[in-house]
Amino acid sequence: MRLEEACAPGDDDCVRALTATDCLVDPTVCPEALLRCTTCDEGDGLSAQAHCSAVVHVDGEQRCVPGCLADADCPLTDACDALGECVPAPCSPPCGPPAMCEHGVCVP
Repeated sequence: MRLEEACAPGDDDCVRALTATDCLVDPTVCPEALLRCTTCDEGDGLSAQAHCSAVVHVDGEQRCVPGCLADADCPLTDACDALGECVPAPCSPPCGPPAMCEHGVCVP
């Protein structure tokens, strides 16, 4: 069972607690546990594939959560897909000068 399935939808506190607990058993989830414990103001620039939770936690802080909500949560070379993952988004055809490819769109 995935962590998100063990918690009520949108209950980031529950997922954060389960991820931290799983970190003790499986060290491969520790980077996610660290991300989920980071406050949004501490996490500026922490991960290209993370965003600030919409929920303010009981301690009054907003925490980072993995995934993306919008293209702006991804590196410029990627776009946010329907599953909340940053995926490569090349411009096709390539942008002509002076435009730049941002999130799969040519921007002047």
